Amino acid sequence: MVSDDDNFEKYSTTISDLYDCQYFSTILSLATLSFLGIGVKVPQPEWGTMLNEGRLSFEQAPWLMIAPGLAITITIIMFNGIHNWIQKKKGRNL
Repeated sequence: MVSDDDNFEKYSTTISDLYDCQYFSTILSLATLSFLGIGVKVPQPEWGTMLNEGRLSFEQAPWLMIAPGLAITITIIMFNGIHNWIQKKKGRNL
């Protein structure tokens, strides 16, 4: 018979995996909605809004799009690295 501790460990790792993956989708969803003008409005700083405003002057100042794009990319890679590190500490192969 399977003990309650085994079930708890199995389900807690699954829940923590889902929770860790939510960071990626939340960051991308917020940036996408702000880029489309549906999310956070202009006075609030948000990467999607910065990308949308930088799009208008991309030929004269490309860094206005490159900086927020790199910030999104680096943040997602960082959270992915943290997720992988946690999985290795738990002793699970990825």
